[in-house]
Amino acid sequence: MNAAEITPALMTRQPPSTNPEIRRTGRAVFALAIATCSMSMAIVTALAILLQH
Repeated sequence: MNAAEITPALMTRQPPSTNPEIRRTGRAVFALAIATCSMSMAIVTALAILLQH
């Protein structure tokens, strides 16, 4: 799943909030999810490269 598919799902799940702290927390969680996903992809790629040799 890429960010273009994930973003609408997050926006429809949560109502728009006027509290900037909640929005900042949501943005931090979203960034953390992207970082976790990309890190797991990097680990899988590294394992695949190591197993090929």
